[in-house]
Amino acid sequence: MTFPPMPGWFPDFCRELFALTSAEKAELLATLPVEDTSEDRSSLPTPAKRQRKPSLGKLIAQAEKSGKPVSSITTPDGVTLQFGEPEPTEATNPWLADLKATKQ
Repeated sequence: MTFPPMPGWFPDFCRELFALTSAEKAELLATLPVEDTSEDRSSLPTPAKRQRKPSLGKLIAQAEKSGKPVSSITTPDGVTLQFGEPEPTEATNPWLADLKATKQ
């Protein structure tokens, strides 16, 4: 890291500052302008808090509470979740027929 060159007046300023007594330093500090930091900060914008997304369970409960039965949900990534009674599958799969024949 490099620093900018020191101004020519700086060494003289330091010598004069260190030569002052503590009373003279206090008097010098009292004459320096002070920045007003008591600004009313209520008018400044506050950062917005990020809202969390509600869980699927809470959304389902809210929908059912309003009287709407929930039979399926499609998530943002395209997955469809179906609720309710499972539908029976057809027994047309030949593998299932072979399984019953070997059990007997």
